[in-house]
This record gives sequence, C-alpha cells and structure tokens, in this order.
Amino acid sequence: MNSQTRATAKYRKNAGILSKTIRIPKVLNDEFVIACKTLNISQSSVFINAMKRIIEEAKNVQ
Repeated sequence: MNSQTRATAKYRKNAGILSKTIRIPKVLNDEFVIACKTLNISQSSVFINAMKRIIEEAKNVQ
C-alpha cells in the first residue's frame, strides 16, 4: 500500500466515510454515468442527496 492510499484510508476512517456496494442493472448504470457526466455532477453526490431526502421524508412520517 503506497503512502497516498494509506493517507486516504486514514482520512476516510477519521471522517467516518464508508463505502457502500449496490447491485443495479448495467443499462441503468450506464445511463446514470452518462447523465452525471452530462450534468457535471458526481455520482456520489447524487446518492448522498437521495439518501438525505429519504431520511427527511422518514422523519416527517414518524
């Protein structure tokens, strides 16, 4: 493991950043990648924003 990889791993651990793995159809993924590039947004930001919206929606239900 090189020094940059170790530094990144240490940062993610200290910041509480996790990796999530999901399974989606390839066609959907391909379209999603293109859409994100077209809109010049990161894929992770789309997931983060969607997760935040669901959390807020769940709070309103409770």
